[in-house]
Amino acid sequence: VLADADPAGHRAAYSRALQEFRQAEMLFRGQKMPANMAKSLVGEGEALLSLDAHKPACERFSEALRLYNDAKAEGRLTDRVVILASGYRSIAELAMAYLCSKCMPEAWKGAKECYSRFGYRRD
Repeated sequence: VLADADPAGHRAAYSRALQEFRQAEMLFRGQKMPANMAKSLVGEGEALLSLDAHKPACERFSEALRLYNDAKAEGRLTDRVVILASGYRSIAELAMAYLCSKCMPEAWKGAKECYSRFGYRRD
């Protein structure tokens, strides 16, 4: 509805959001906070999708997933669950869902199949 009412306003709002997510990602990178960096990258991806920048959005989701998984493998993340969006337990799950639904050409049949493509099993 917003895009129909004011397309220029819609683009401007998402462009501002994109800049804010980029600033946040750089701040968290400087503070060595990988989970927050990954959250910011997913936010960038969401804003880019809203701006019809599909390929860069998919790159941000992939980078968020890689960053999160690397930090977890290195023991730099806690096991504490951070609720980011309803139904997701971690930024990794949210990034995988975006990758499966927006970035992969083939259809997938739900979260379990999506996660298994990345070698992830949700217990």
